[in-house]
Amino acid sequence: MKEIVIFGSYCNTKEKLAALEKSITDAKALNLDVLVFGRYPIPEKTQKLCDYWIFDKSNPVMLDRALNHWCATHGKYISNWFYDYGYAALEQIVKTLGFTKSLNYDIAYWLVYDVDLTNFQSFREVCLF
Repeated sequence: MKEIVIFGSYCNTKEKLAALEKSITDAKALNLDVLVFGRYPIPEKTQKLCDYWIFDKSNPVMLDRALNHWCATHGKYISNWFYDYGYAALEQIVKTLGFTKSLNYDIAYWLVYDVDLTNFQSFREVCLF
């Protein structure tokens, strides 16, 4: 069975890049191929850790839409507005799954670049059986 892990990324800080590199290393330790899809360029040394690296300079964030997350705590309302990144994320998923399908992968795990893979093997075993 041919498997690949896909990491969606926007690693515009050293901390995010370090998290991505750790995720790649952890996935490789599980003998998984790795594809990183990014909308922010990564260094060549990080690209070389991957089996595939796709850079897409488009970032279709819906700037005309915003989401409001709010909560009440200690008698006060806290409100946070942020742009809608949902479409950009869904587009990444569709593009990368199409790419991996064209390479004849049987299973593709789509993850965010900073996911903790410590218990991933247990999840993987459930998926495979």
